[in-house]
Amino acid sequence: MAGIVLMLGPLAATAVAQQPPPPLAPATPTSPEAAARAREHFQKARDLYQSGAYREAISELEAARAIDPNAKDLVFNLGVVNEKLGHIEDALIYFKQYATMDLTPEERTRADAYVKRLEGAKAEVVVPTAAPPPPPPRPPPLVPVEQPKGRIDAATVLGAGCAVAGFGVGIAFGVKALADKPPSNFVTGPDGTYDQLANATTSSHREALVADIGLGVGVAATLVTAYLYFARPRTTTTTRPGMTGSAAPAVAVSGVTVPGGGALLLRGSF
Repeated sequence: MAGIVLMLGPLAATAVAQQPPPPLAPATPTSPEAAARAREHFQKARDLYQSGAYREAISELEAARAIDPNAKDLVFNLGVVNEKLGHIEDALIYFKQYATMDLTPEERTRADAYVKRLEGAKAEVVVPTAAPPPPPPRPPPLVPVEQPKGRIDAATVLGAGCAVAGFGVGIAFGVKALADKPPSNFVTGPDGTYDQLANATTSSHREALVADIGLGVGVAATLVTAYLYFARPRTTTTTRPGMTGSAAPAVAVSGVTVPGGGALLLRGSF
């Protein structure tokens, strides 16, 4: 039976041991019918080998060898294909069995060379160990997002309204205080009675005090409004029942008059 023309590649990195092949059967004549069936399996094995299906080729070679145990080419080719698969131990068993068969001097030299080479290759085969899994990737650092400033909400509108009202009251009462103020050259008699002078002076003084308070409220409310607008992000978190969030700050600005002066009251929460 003709042998398979084989081009051996590099040995595989690992040796996967299969079940050792059965020992050679006693040399008995093979009938022509059995030899023909064995050749059919051999041809299938050859086609499978050439297409790279090494495991299927081994199955066909073993089937052919079971029919024709005297065919030494089948034993040799089983050693070659097992070496292709990296089955070093199985390949050695087949080549050693091949060396015990009826070989020509050239075939025996080839068998000894295969056995010697594979015996040396056994010492070079390194069984790989499972590498530890790589650590999970670290999450990227959080980058703070700068939110745009300039929030307009109820507190900002309230502060702006207090500022407008304060300036309006201050200007109005300031103008009225100047209008009601008696002239410096007021003379009782021609210009009016003393009571009129006293009442005009008191009224002018009170109106000037209210104007001061109004202007003070306007200035304070302007500062609070500027803070509420420029110091807070444009968006706000809506609060729901059972949740915490950013609540709109409450601001109250008021002014009161007291004897001999006035007071400016600011109340708020942020």
